[in-house]
Amino acid sequence: MTEHLSAEELQGYIARNLGAEALAVAAEHLAACPACRDRAASLTPPSHLTKDQFVAYAEGRLKDLPARIHILECTACRVEATDLRQAADLQKAPSPKISRFWLTLTLAACLVLITLLLVLRRT
Repeated sequence: MTEHLSAEELQGYIARNLGAEALAVAAEHLAACPACRDRAASLTPPSHLTKDQFVAYAEGRLKDLPARIHILECTACRVEATDLRQAADLQKAPSPKISRFWLTLTLAACLVLITLLLVLRRT
């Protein structure tokens, strides 16, 4: 085969849905043709996201379209990415703090209530 593989042939090879003979011809051509190997590599989705891609997703800055598509298609990566994003969101969330004023007011109200209960109990 002297011509390059067509896009359909490359996709069929990657998906392994070519006939046995066509698959063998494509494999032989890819072994000898660096240009078609490069094209095939660009069509092949990554096996899983890298650590940097997971971090970028968790931080909301993942721009790599194939990686974003992979998250939608791969259950393992989707679960990992979702967990990391939720953890990142929890770290960003402000922790609830009770202001000193409300704490003092609550303690004063409790002391008043306790005093009233003690006074009423004696009578």
